[in-house]
Amino acid sequence: MGVKKDLLIFALKYGGQLLEEFLDFLGKKSYADAVQENRLAIAKYLERVEDGVKRDIKNFLIDDCDMSPTTADVVAEAILFFAF
Repeated sequence: MGVKKDLLIFALKYGGQLLEEFLDFLGKKSYADAVQENRLAIAKYLERVEDGVKRDIKNFLIDDCDMSPTTADVVAEAILFFAF
């Protein structure tokens, strides 16, 4: 999956320096506070969205592009890696 997304989810779940840098990037303290208070819910949501997007891409590749399920799974992973 996308490295930036994975790093963001890791930062949201486990905190540390990555989370601090993300909160600093937001700039305004109220934005950072809102993320800090909801960081685990945001991380879980991002993971669910990722799973749904992968499933949709895979179904498209199987149904519309006539790929085998195994091939579609690998191609969907590659698309997610580069697109997200």
